Parts: sequence; structure tokens; C-alpha cells
Amino acid sequence: MNRTRSLFLAATLAAAPALHAHSGPMDTRFGDGGFAHYGFQAVNGQAGDAARVGCPGAGDTFVVVGAASNGQRIVTVRLRPDGSFDDTFSGDGKESFDLPTSFASTTASVCLAQGDPVMTGTVTDGTGERNLRLVRVGRDTGLPVAGFGNGGVVDLDLDAHLSGLGSDEVPVGLNALPNGDLALSGYAMLANGGISGFVALLNAAGHVQAVTLTSCWIMTTVLENPAGALWAFGSTGYGACRLTLDRTTLAQTGRLDNTTGSGVYPSTARAVRPGTVAMAVAIQAPYGYRPALAVFRETQVSILALPAPVLNGMATSLSATPGQQGVQVLPGGRVLFGGTLLKTDTSTGEYFALARIGRSAADDRTEIYWGHGGAMAAQFLPNTSACAVTPPAQEIYRMTLWQGRPAFVGRVDTQCFANAGADYFVGRVETDYLFGDGLD
Repeated sequence: MNRTRSLFLAATLAAAPALHAHSGPMDTRFGDGGFAHYGFQAVNGQAGDAARVGCPGAGDTFVVVGAASNGQRIVTVRLRPDGSFDDTFSGDGKESFDLPTSFASTTASVCLAQGDPVMTGTVTDGTGERNLRLVRVGRDTGLPVAGFGNGGVVDLDLDAHLSGLGSDEVPVGLNALPNGDLALSGYAMLANGGISGFVALLNAAGHVQAVTLTSCWIMTTVLENPAGALWAFGSTGYGACRLTLDRTTLAQTGRLDNTTGSGVYPSTARAVRPGTVAMAVAIQAPYGYRPALAVFRETQVSILALPAPVLNGMATSLSATPGQQGVQVLPGGRVLFGGTLLKTDTSTGEYFALARIGRSAADDRTEIYWGHGGAMAAQFLPNTSACAVTPPAQEIYRMTLWQGRPAFVGRVDTQCFANAGADYFVGRVETDYLFGDGLD
């Protein structure tokens, strides 16, 4: 592992009182300064690796799965709490298997209740049409789960269930429902040139139960609501939206919107408490995109603006790519927002902000005593000559709880020059000091 420097940066100009100050968000007991990266042998000259999902494993381990060699195979690694390989897993901490066709990995993934990771991507056929693929990997084996689809793989062409579609189908969100069903969501190109959100419902074995196009432009998350129906979250392009769908047929029975007047790019949503859901969004601003939470309650959706992102003392932008922002729910109604930072259109760091979601919109607030004004930035910098000139491109895709702390996975270019490939990127955020008020 390359020696790294972890930079912890204030994300607002307001200084926090010294009593609450902390050196930064990363857990330095993990990896090198809170970060770790893992690269694998290239296949057919392809060296691009990207981690897509991390799930707590046996004991205190962390199981990370992604697409390696530019989508030609799936690689699973199992990590110890310090970020080293757990060599009791497959002899060296790693396991892999090939895919029959190249798999374009995207951001939609989930950890099932029993711990197995499932991730989605796309496959392109000979006509150029892009369809959907789901892969379920055994948490304890790193191999495909035979009882899911065809040998652990489900290929889903929305054209088999819907009419009027164009050539592209893009998965953005994947959620496990309480009964074991999977809800896949995203957007599809239409034959008339437009775009529509979609939701597909599959059972635990990967068999399609229902598919629908939605009245919102893009869908990122599907959750079961307190009444037993489904809530599907996403964006109209200019506001956050929540659709109520029939649990069996996916027929739309309700809709809730918030219009900002600016471009709204949605990402992961998670339930804070029954009936209250927080969704990470990037909102278009005069210079780039700013972070915010869209908070949905039974009959209202509100926008909680988060501190503007700052990196190395300079204002920067949040990535607006759906799936490159996320939320992790913490004790006491707190929500940690995590996202990818951009500088001149290159992903260059990580942004974190902490908010408390109250019982009403009037009670929602940024936790200003966390970090500096409620937000921090971090940057992974390998100690190489190339990276001293150009920081590595780095992206985070999904957050989950591991050992009581938020952990994220993504990809990083540790060589800092073009076409060098990328590694799995893993980080863990320190949260012990978040709950010092004794109220949780």
C-alpha cells in the first residue's frame, strides 16, 4: 500500500469552538490515515477496478465487491478492521470469477439481510442496446449464489416488459425490501428521445414481478412505507419527488414534489424514522453544484441546504452524478451526507456533512459543532511524484455502517496519470465523537 497523506479540511469559513474541534472525519485506525486502496492483476490489458458495495462480514470483517479489469470479472476482498486482507477468506483475502460478457459497473448495489452483496450494471448487445444485469455474490465465498437467477446472474431487458423504450437502460438504485424482494430503480431512454424513471420489482430468487415507468425523470431509491405500499424517490430534474406505488403491481397511487427552480440531481435515500426519509441531492448553483438533503415526511418534502464544499481553502463543487452522493443514518436522528468533490470536472476529494433530522422541517438543522460549521472535506494523496503534481481522481459510490462507523467504497487512480487504471477505494469515517452530548 502506498504511503498516503490524509488532508482534513474545513468546509465553511466559520470556526468551530475548540471544545468540539476534531482533526478530521477519517478513522485513522483503518488503512493509512483512514483510506485504503486495492488493485488486482490486469486481464487482457485492462486494469480498471472499481469497488461498488461493502457489507459487514463474519466477525469484524468488511466484504468489498466490485467490477475489476474494466468489468471482465467480479473481485471480492475481505478486510480486517485495520484494512489488511483477511487471509482466512479464500487463502489470501481475495476471490474472483469471470463474467460471460463485459459488465459496465454502475452505482446500484445493496447488502441483503443475510449479508450477501448484490450489485447491478449494464451489458451492451450486438445492436448497441444497453440492458440491465444483477449479480449476487456470496458474502462468505466471494462466488455467485446459485439460487439467484441463472448461476447468480439476472439479465433484465426492460423492453420485454415495457413498450416505447430506446436503447439505454441505466440502474441507479437497488434496495432490499423487508420480505426479501429487490427493488431496482433508475432511468431509461425512450424511443421519442425523452427520459423516464423506472422501477422493477424482483423476488429473492431474481424473478421479475412487475416493472413500470414513472412520472419522475429519474428514480434512485425504493422503500416500503409505514402503510405497506412502496415509496419511490427521485427527481423531476427541477425538484425532488416521491411516488407512492402499489406493492404488487407498482401502479402509482400518489405523488409528493418539491420544486427548487434549479437542477436537482438525486442519489441515495434512507429512512431516518418511520415516515421520514432523507435523500442526498446535488443542486445546481451559479458555480457548480451544492449539497443538500431532501427530507420527505408523510405530506411534505423540504430541502435542507448543507455547507458549501471547500477543498484546500478554495470553494469547489459537488459531483452531480447520481450515485456519487449518499447518506448514512446515525443514532439520534442524525444523517451523514457523503459525496464526491470536483475540481475542473475531475473527482478530487470527499465531502462530508452532518445534519440532525427532527420531527418537523422546522427542527431540521446542520450540526454546526461537528467539524467546522457542520462539514469537512478529505482527500486521498498517494506519496508519489505524479500525485504531487496532480491529485488522484477519486470517487465514492456507497456508504454503509461497519463496526458502528460509516464506511464507503469507490475507485481511485493511485498513479495520477491518464489511462493508468484504477483501484478499489475504501475509507472509514470516525464517529465516536459525534455523540458527545449524551442524548443518544
